[in-house]
Amino acid sequence: MQLRVEGGKAEMRTGKGLDWTAKFDAIAQAAANLPDCLIDGEAVVLDAQGIPDFGLLQDALSERQSDRIAFFAFDLLFLDGEDLRRLPLADRKARLETVLSGLPAPAACRMGLEGIISKRLSAPYRSERSGAWTKAKCRAGQEVVIAGWTGTRSKLRSLVAGVYRDGVLVPVGRIGTG
Repeated sequence: MQLRVEGGKAEMRTGKGLDWTAKFDAIAQAAANLPDCLIDGEAVVLDAQGIPDFGLLQDALSERQSDRIAFFAFDLLFLDGEDLRRLPLADRKARLETVLSGLPAPAACRMGLEGIISKRLSAPYRSERSGAWTKAKCRAGQEVVIAGWTGTRSKLRSLVAGVYRDGVLVPVGRIGTG
């Protein structure tokens, strides 16, 4: 979603440019006090654990309960008539922080989210995904040793993973080839 504020009036637009301000009325009303700007972000509804839930977002939209919807802002494209898209992301983020100062910004992993999308700090704004975007997942990782494989002579089915415990390689599971 993009949040556009101009002259004290805010509107919400989809990635395809559809005006969904009426569906996100509570966000638009709260944003009306921001300076003239265009902010790229995502509209979400959080579940009881504070994790975005797409089904709950659909419910809130169909039930016209825009007050349940939050807007996660992650990029500032225009500010007070200035086009910021060619600036590095680091500069855009700094200005966004100023525009949104005082609002809480909880860390994704502490909230139990899957992860975050990051963009190269030196990259200009692009509306499509590119090599400048990366996804950092919050899930815990574990370094494993590929200890073997299963399958037939002509077909690999899975890899056998292992970890060292007290100096002994112990199998911990299989990794499918799909």
